Amino acid sequence: GDYHVVLHDHVLYRYEVMNPLGKGSFGQVVRVHDHKTNDNTALKIIRNKKRFHHQALVEVKILEHLRERDSENTSNVVHMCDYFYFRN
Repeated sequence: GDYHVVLHDHVLYRYEVMNPLGKGSFGQVVRVHDHKTNDNTALKIIRNKKRFHHQALVEVKILEHLRERDSENTSNVVHMCDYFYFRN
């Protein structure tokens, strides 16, 4: 159920894994280079278990709400750019 971080691995032919940033009970966060925007960003990878999947969807809704409320990007909060399913 865990994604094994491989440096320079590509996710969706877009994000290149640069290095791990952190690990927790729900999954892990890696720094990636986005080849579409030529920016570095963080990618949160949730473990492939049903209970984590449900919690991740709740988190997505919260992050979408925060993004909508901070459309000017003036608050000091994380902004989710996108979410997707990868290999399952």
